[in-house]
Amino acid sequence: MSRTVNKITALVITFSMLLTLVLSSGATLVKAEDKVITVFSVEDYIHEAEEDTELGVLDMFKEETGITVDYKTFATNEDMYNELIKAPTAVDLICPSEYMIMKMMSEGLLKPFETPENFINYGSPYIKEVFKGLNIKKGEEVIPFMTSDEKTSYAIGYMWGTIGLIYNMQPENEQPITEEDLKSWSNIWTNFTKKVTIKDSIRDSYFIALAYVYKDELIEAKTRFEKDNDKTAYNAKLTEIFNRTDIDSVKAVETALLDLKNNLYGFEVDAGKNDILTGKISVNVAWSGDAVCAIDEGLVYDAEGNVTEESVRLGFAVPEEGSNVWFDGYVMTKDADYEKSLSFLNFLSRPDVAVKNMDYTGYTSCIAGDEVLEYVKENYDSEKGVKEFDLSYFFEPSYSGDKYLINVESDYVAMFTAAYPTEDIISRCAVMQNFQGEDLERVNEMWKKVKLITLSNLAMILILVAVALVIAGFVVYKFKEPIFAYLGNLFAKTKKETKCKIIKVEKLN
Repeated sequence: MSRTVNKITALVITFSMLLTLVLSSGATLVKAEDKVITVFSVEDYIHEAEEDTELGVLDMFKEETGITVDYKTFATNEDMYNELIKAPTAVDLICPSEYMIMKMMSEGLLKPFETPENFINYGSPYIKEVFKGLNIKKGEEVIPFMTSDEKTSYAIGYMWGTIGLIYNMQPENEQPITEEDLKSWSNIWTNFTKKVTIKDSIRDSYFIALAYVYKDELIEAKTRFEKDNDKTAYNAKLTEIFNRTDIDSVKAVETALLDLKNNLYGFEVDAGKNDILTGKISVNVAWSGDAVCAIDEGLVYDAEGNVTEESVRLGFAVPEEGSNVWFDGYVMTKDADYEKSLSFLNFLSRPDVAVKNMDYTGYTSCIAGDEVLEYVKENYDSEKGVKEFDLSYFFEPSYSGDKYLINVESDYVAMFTAAYPTEDIISRCAVMQNFQGEDLERVNEMWKKVKLITLSNLAMILILVAVALVIAGFVVYKFKEPIFAYLGNLFAKTKKETKCKIIKVEKLN
């Protein structure tokens, strides 16, 4: 009896120990998970350590807060959106573009948050004003990206820029290309035959086609603005034109893109930078951050740090009809860990962190502050500067001194204006809105037609011949036995008839 009791006692003790281990293990897991937030973003879009002696931005955040960031990357905004729909509780923060932010806001996938203190203090005044003007409508309610008092936000700015044209100033065996040659978007329809690439992106390509279709109307609006200096009215007109999705506009864009397609080297997403540096193309529709990287990569330096003649000199132009000014921002999902996510947003809004991210990605941060200004001056300001730029609009619009004046050398002007467009450039840029419902379907159908492969008559004939040969080969293989039997009988019959004719001829002779 005592042995049985001892066995039961031993089993109870063993079970208790195992249960304790399981529970303690579970508590550890919960605690570990409690110190993790998950972030979705596109690839190569946050600073990573390039030397053993430095920490990447995510490691810096963990060291300072104890919170680990599970950073997952995707190729496109749409990929991130689809992943969120499949697993809405799996992510805390996402870094999409402005149109995708609008889409997710309208679908109730995001929650507003208290604007991080660092973004209030260091976010560019220009960026914050744009965010206050961006909104979605839900019935009669207008919901802004950021409230007018800056207390509450649906998004904080991360990077921003424009879309323009990178061009090779001196393409091999061709005439030099100047900014004047790319004054209008229409020039890529008529010039640079098979030496132009555009983005394999429905939104960006639709945008430049609208500029082509409504060129006269856009130039008229620009002329009126230069006369009246009414920025609000001008921007409203640009925004209206660059977001037209009515039947006639979409049809006109389709015709324009099909026409442009005949002049293209091709569509691309990331290859344009390399193609223009290697001479495959002369002009590339590009996001400003990619333009900065491409221009920089093309420059070759001597031992003294001077730009040499071996350089591939690239320029960057934003055509006069206008363009897209885009923003990528961080948003918080409905099921996000609020406090830890807010801590990360506040961390990203620090100027020293913004500098690291700018230096790593080549893109322009939405954060201002003295550390960012010093970084800009270190990279661009020079006593040898030939052109002066005023960045007070970005850092401190009310300032009237010379603190924000940057003198840029000729070799770096294109790179600088890609990174920090002038007030003149941004005045003729508009934000593209989110397309929805029938408008979205109409634009998507148009894009499918544009992307269909079109072939020459000779290519079609060769393909038809090849298909016919494949079908013939398949038929022969499938019915080889009766075919060979038939051919064998035919050959034997022909041979017999031939032999009979020979005998008959011999008899007659």
